[in-house]
Amino acid sequence: AAYYGQVGYMLIPQKLEAVARAGELLTEGGPNRMEEYALGLNYYLFGQNAKIQGEADFIPNEAAYSSSTATPSINTQDVIFRLQLQLKF
Repeated sequence: AAYYGQVGYMLIPQKLEAVARAGELLTEGGPNRMEEYALGLNYYLFGQNAKIQGEADFIPNEAAYSSSTATPSINTQDVIFRLQLQLKF
């Protein structure tokens, strides 16, 4: 099971939007849960047809995983930065 919520606020109408997101992933077992918190900015070049998105995600406790070739990872922390261009045709 999982859930997330996101809010946005236009700082400059039709051009610059601030966004915040929080979510949680719940899997079976004890430490198998993950939270995510993100802050970002969207800059609209041509409305919804072209925008640049920048985001920073903080994951304070990543869900556990294991495989035969990798060391198990339990409740590690990550910070992820993302910059992308979105085009709509």
